Amino acid sequence: MGVAEKITLRSIFPLTRALCKKAIGEISIMIGKNIYYLFLITLLAGCANQHIDYSSHPLVGRWSWDVDGCIETYNFQKDGVRKGNSFREIVEAEYRVSIKPLDSGFYRLYDKVTYENGAEDCAGSTKT
Repeated sequence: MGVAEKITLRSIFPLTRALCKKAIGEISIMIGKNIYYLFLITLLAGCANQHIDYSSHPLVGRWSWDVDGCIETYNFQKDGVRKGNSFREIVEAEYRVSIKPLDSGFYRLYDKVTYENGAEDCAGSTKT
């Protein structure tokens, strides 16, 4: 009788069961690590969402310009909120801006609109 002939379902089942227990244990450890990493990511994301005080940043203040007779205004507040209007449109946004200028002398600006009334702006477009 060869080795292959000695293997029966009864001899395979305990082996399979032991492997499953080991695999389940490893999965539990992986889930535990993933929960830990998820916690860290959540914590870091919460820290990233803190508003920065831009009090001394040169961008803070009211900026207006004329677009073919239509005044467009942006008001960058020190708490990272931008309010603006363009013709009938009213917009509020959260912004982040680099603390130091790039080599080009410009600042990198990230702007996320949080409210928009959908009215017509100076360019004639509307948001629906």
